[in-house]
Amino acid sequence: MLARPFRLRLGALCGMRLQALCLTLLWGVAPATAQAPQVRLVAVGDVMMARGVDTVCRKNGWAYPFVNVTGALHSADLVFGNLECPVSSRGGRMSRVITFRADPACLPALHNAGFNLLSVANNHAMDYGRTALADTMDGLKKVSIRPVGGGSTYDEATAGIVVESHGLRIGFLGFSAFPDVAGAFAPDKPSLAIMGDDRLVECVRSLKKRCDVVVVSCHWGVEGRTRHIPMQARLAHAAIDAGASLVLGHHPHVPQDLERYHGGVIVYSLGNFVFDAGSRGGNSGILFRCILGKNGVRNYSTQGVKIKNCRPSLQSR
Repeated sequence: MLARPFRLRLGALCGMRLQALCLTLLWGVAPATAQAPQVRLVAVGDVMMARGVDTVCRKNGWAYPFVNVTGALHSADLVFGNLECPVSSRGGRMSRVITFRADPACLPALHNAGFNLLSVANNHAMDYGRTALADTMDGLKKVSIRPVGGGSTYDEATAGIVVESHGLRIGFLGFSAFPDVAGAFAPDKPSLAIMGDDRLVECVRSLKKRCDVVVVSCHWGVEGRTRHIPMQARLAHAAIDAGASLVLGHHPHVPQDLERYHGGVIVYSLGNFVFDAGSRGGNSGILFRCILGKNGVRNYSTQGVKIKNCRPSLQSR
C-alpha cells in the first residue's frame, strides 16, 4: 500500500531536481527561494525596427526578427534592450543625415518577444521630435513594456523606474551621452535623460533609496570601436561608486569589453540585437544573462549574437 505513493513522491522529487539542474546549467545558480530573492535578467543591445527592418517585417511579419531568440528572452524574468528608434506615425523629421521612425504596428511583437523594459535614452529617440517621443513611451506602456530614460518631463526622465519581481525591487535608469540630438532643454516637456557626471551620481543615489538594486543603461562611446574609451569608464565607475550594481552600455553597434569594478559589473557595449545592414559593422552583439539579488549581481554569463537579414541568432557557447 505504501509503495505506489512513495514512487510518486520520488518521481516528483526527481522531476523537481531535474528542473533545478536545468536552471542551474542555464543561469549558473539555483532557482530563487523565499529566503534569498533573486531575479533573472537578460539584456541585449540596440533594437531598431525602422528602415531595412521595417521592409523585411512588412514582407514576413513583425515577429520575424525574434524567431530564433524568443526562447532565450522568455527564460528571464526581466528582458531589457535599447530601442534605437521612435515608434510613431507623427512628428516632424529632424535635419539629420540618418533618422529612424518605426511603425507602431511593431509594438506587440516587441512584447511577444519577451521585452518588458526598453531604454529610449539614445541619439535617435528624438529623430521626429517630442511628439514622437511621447507616442513611443505611451505605445510601449500600452503593450506592458516600461520605457527607461524618458519621461513627460525632464525630472521624470531622470527619476528612473522601479520594477518589483520575486520580492526584489530593481531600479532602472537610462541616460544618453548625446545632448546635441535631444532637442533644446525643455524641462516641462517630453524629454530624455542626458548623461553628466554630477547628474548621474545624484540620480543613482536617489533611486537606490527606493530599491534594492540599481541598473544603469548608458548610450555612449564610439561607433565601431570594440574597446571602451576613458569617458565610459569614468562614468561607469561613478555610477557604481554611487550605488549601482550593473551598467549596460550601447551605441557603438559592436560588442565591447566587460569589467568587474568594486563589486559591480559593467558591459561597455552590448552591440546590436535587431538591426539592418546599414549599421556600421553592426551584425553582432551580446546577450547578457545575470542573476540579481539584494547584494547586486550574483552571477552572469554572455552569449554571442549574430545578425543576418535583420534577424539575430545566438551563437554556440
